[in-house]
Amino acid sequence: AVVSTQSTGNRTEFTVFLVIPERYIHTSNMKIASDPETARVNAYHRECIVKMYNMIGNCIARHPGSADKHPTDYVQVYTLRNSGSSTPYKLKEHDQNIQSEMIFVHSQIVIIDDEYLILGTPTNHAQVYNKDYEVALALCQPHHHSVMNGPLPTGDVAKFRMSLWLEHMGDTQTSWTDPSSRECRERLRFIAQVNRANHEKGVICESHLLEFCKSVHKNGRTEFYDCKSSNQHD
Repeated sequence: AVVSTQSTGNRTEFTVFLVIPERYIHTSNMKIASDPETARVNAYHRECIVKMYNMIGNCIARHPGSADKHPTDYVQVYTLRNSGSSTPYKLKEHDQNIQSEMIFVHSQIVIIDDEYLILGTPTNHAQVYNKDYEVALALCQPHHHSVMNGPLPTGDVAKFRMSLWLEHMGDTQTSWTDPSSRECRERLRFIAQVNRANHEKGVICESHLLEFCKSVHKNGRTEFYDCKSSNQHD
């Protein structure tokens, strides 16, 4: 979508926020598995992120009108961690002086423009289409839709998103009513950076949101926190 938008010259502001597990684990026992299959899945997740940012970085470089843009203006990738409590679907780990728990993101939720909501079990792999039985609920609120330069949606889908953000960020901000705004993007990134820095130092975080990537360069080169730099930029 980002590449298509840039290629057609469309300058409509939008941002995709991805929240994914920090690492893949087996939900049957909630332990990190060291088997090759688990390692392959974790490597695949990171490879997808690297390729995504490379594509966006290449696209920005090809369009002079996007010189002031950065890949994270379009896509931001986050993960979730909790400090000091024991709740279901969190992975206990001892990080320096505090107990830090990875919140295992297993929900498949897509929210688009605070107007559309898809909630269910399907994921984008071959078994979903050929073998597994999956179910999903799709919601649309036609009376609460996004209008260019018009009022923002305030229906139940928007309220659902805001409740999720409240759960994982601890409070609400005025800028969060418009997720496509630069103010909102920068505020979320700031919160995630502060939490990641505190986590690395063993300091209790005030909220759950952390950066997934250590750094994303303008050309799309991506670095992660617990592995070497991933540079597949052509």
